[in-house]
Amino acid sequence: MIVLARGKSRFLDIGANIGWFSLHIAAVLNPHDRRIYALEPVKRTFEVLALNIALNDLSDVIRAFNLGASDRLGELCFSVPKSAAAAASMIDLHPDWPSEQQVCSVTTIDAFLAEQAADKIDIVKCDVEGAELMVMQGATRLLTQDRPVLLLEVLRKWSRAFGYHPNDLISLMAQNGYACFGVGKGSVRQIAAVDEDTLETNYLFLTEAHANERLILETFKAP
Repeated sequence: MIVLARGKSRFLDIGANIGWFSLHIAAVLNPHDRRIYALEPVKRTFEVLALNIALNDLSDVIRAFNLGASDRLGELCFSVPKSAAAAASMIDLHPDWPSEQQVCSVTTIDAFLAEQAADKIDIVKCDVEGAELMVMQGATRLLTQDRPVLLLEVLRKWSRAFGYHPNDLISLMAQNGYACFGVGKGSVRQIAAVDEDTLETNYLFLTEAHANERLILETFKAP
């Protein structure tokens, strides 16, 4: 993901957590024209994100928002494990863990970018503990107009809890001209569909226009 961000200008971090991706990608974006939008719905996690941005002197580059993303605007209740806020989700994915309920503000990506009057987004990371399909359903303008490189983490067990299969997400992306590439340990391969033998849980989505990115992926192809 970081190598694909090199030299680009606009990064959208959906489910930013404490900012690992945002902080690292900030270092490889175009130094003369770079902007990162980092969305994190859980308040205590957002506070750590904001602190990390400040400690790294990146407040002029990374704009952090205490927001979640979905296919609707409003407020949703999140289940937040007390010992692992990174596992917070709109559904209780860890019923055996002590957790608390937190009402969080959510928006659609299209509404958010319109409100920010954001320039064309070049690259997106989305890790929202199972709600990835809904986030993409609320990002039609992003997919059809900006057409960024996207990295999504999608686990079958989490998507199942939300009532869909990763192939539903792959299908939605294909309808918008995106091909899916599974990212493994040190390798990348194109994936037409996810099945029970699929090991990858991180997926890159590229259009035909992403010629340079596809060339980079060639160097990581599985034998």
